[in-house]
Amino acid sequence: SSEPNAAYWNIANASQPIYNDEQQKYDSSLSNVRVEGGNLVLEARNGANGITSGMINTKGKVKISQGSRLEARIKLPKGRGVWPAFWLLSDNQPFTTALNPTDADWNSDRFYMHDGEIDIMESYGTYPGVVESTVHTFAQSYERQLSLKDEGFHTYWMEWSSDKLVFGVDGTVVSTYASDPSPLKWPYTSSNQMYVILNVAMGGSGGGQII
Repeated sequence: SSEPNAAYWNIANASQPIYNDEQQKYDSSLSNVRVEGGNLVLEARNGANGITSGMINTKGKVKISQGSRLEARIKLPKGRGVWPAFWLLSDNQPFTTALNPTDADWNSDRFYMHDGEIDIMESYGTYPGVVESTVHTFAQSYERQLSLKDEGFHTYWMEWSSDKLVFGVDGTVVSTYASDPSPLKWPYTSSNQMYVILNVAMGGSGGGQII
């Protein structure tokens, strides 16, 4: 076992903010985040000090921008309460920066979505076998779901061009989100550079009751 390559990946620790009423704390130890047998393993564990889990991201190291195809081959965890995700946030935040935000702005509902959030894959233990892809903007969220045929590895992917975002699982297109003249609906311009996040949250508004 070893840690993910630090040239590309940051590993979250207990200082990582927790949102959505999730119950885990992130831990950078090999118990929660490791490379094993050629695969990245993110493992949630229930210990004496509560639930710990794993999160890695490429913030400040690898930036994804328009003209990219991004994919990950993932085998999802099972069980009530799990909430794994493969997603992106803006690294350079061109739209929120232009608004000269205050602390109150950052604390307001959906403000960060001026720069967008792209969820290539989310899965919820309360709905086993179902995955979803979601595009979040300040104006709206566009969500589509797919039922998997088996519990093995699947390749989740996104293609980002100047006029659309396309999401898929293996050879199936799950959804297409078209560009819009308004940055409130399309912040995914060539100026927006995003970073990749992989994590396993537990409980909260997405994972639900942990069993």
